Amino acid sequence: MPEISNVTVSITNNRHQMLTIEDGMGVIDRAAKIAFTEGQCHALAIAFHDATGWPIIGIGGDPDSPSHFVVYDPKIDDFVDIGGPKAFTRDWGEHRYMLKEFTRDEAIQPEFYQKADIKAAIPFVKTLMEQLDSLPEVKPKLQGLQYLDKTF
Repeated sequence: MPEISNVTVSITNNRHQMLTIEDGMGVIDRAAKIAFTEGQCHALAIAFHDATGWPIIGIGGDPDSPSHFVVYDPKIDDFVDIGGPKAFTRDWGEHRYMLKEFTRDEAIQPEFYQKADIKAAIPFVKTLMEQLDSLPEVKPKLQGLQYLDKTF
């Protein structure tokens, strides 16, 4: 019998979202996608950074107040968020956005986001890492981190 637990996180507009953890792994369902796109994306990016050392990237029209945080995975030469690998090409690639690398300290509590609930994000990093481990390496298209501080 799987061990199932729930954790509640704060998201935008003073709302809360209940997330499901099963046997220590985050269940990526509608609730998780809402939580990690509407107020806790920086927590997921920080948890990924802590686990892998991958750079935290802010995406948005203004480089100093990004609308979304992701991490850059050099193995797949693309970004990762709660939607899984290829976050940039899947969700952002058709638009023009500024990309900027953030330190952990810069990303942890931007004034325009909810307080980062990194502990709640860790089980979701575990789930996403399983997905990423099954992907082959690719020949770089983004040329590593040379895209930073540039508009696509």
